[in-house]
Order: sequence, then C-alpha cells, then structure tokens
Amino acid sequence: LTEAYKNFIKVFEDVCKKTEQTVAKVGCEFFEYFGLQLEPIQLSTYMPGCYYGWHSDYSPEVLRRLSFTIQLDNYDEYEGGELQFKDHDLPESALHKGALIIFRSELRHRVTPVIEGSRHSLVGWFR
Repeated sequence: LTEAYKNFIKVFEDVCKKTEQTVAKVGCEFFEYFGLQLEPIQLSTYMPGCYYGWHSDYSPEVLRRLSFTIQLDNYDEYEGGELQFKDHDLPESALHKGALIIFRSELRHRVTPVIEGSRHSLVGWFR
C-alpha cells in the first residue's frame, strides 16, 4: 500500500471512530437510546441524475434507531442533491461541508436529483 493510501485509511478510521462516539453520545443524551451498535459506515456518491426517493431507514426487519449523514462537499459544489425530510426543514448550516445530521431512523427523507457536479456524504445507522 502506498503511504498516501495508508494515511487515507487512518484518517477514515479516525473519522468513523469519532462519528460513532458522537452519535452514540447524542443517542443517549437526546433520544434516550442506550447500547447502540453501529452498522458499517458507507460513502454515498450522487452524480448527475442520481437521487434517493422518499424512504425511512427503519423497518421491523431492520431495527435501526438512529441514522446520520456527514456532508463531504459544500452545497455550492453541486446543484440539486438536497437532503430533505418529509415534515422537517434543515437549517442552512446542515448544507455545509462537515455538517453532521443525526435523526431518528423512522423519519422519511430523500435526496433530490443531482443536476450538476457531484455530492458526497458518509452515511450510517445505529441499531
């Protein structure tokens, strides 16, 4: 492995560990969810034409309790690709690079079609 790739893996592992700690703490303090277990974190990439329709991350078969996403791009680096919630509006600060959005997994949400550029985020779920 190249040194750059080793560094990337180390940074990614650190981000995952800090994210897991932060979301688990929020889960306990704000949602009163204890003993949460993190599923593998995924990198999502939306290119022009890509979207994710209305859905919930919870089902009786998949007992996810908390979901999260981390914005990896600023909203001015792509057009479209907006994360939306059915009954809740996100503040503008949630559109900035590095924003961590934590929500109950049963909330219906979507990502609108990307029109131009590409949108990247880390997404994950706790059971």
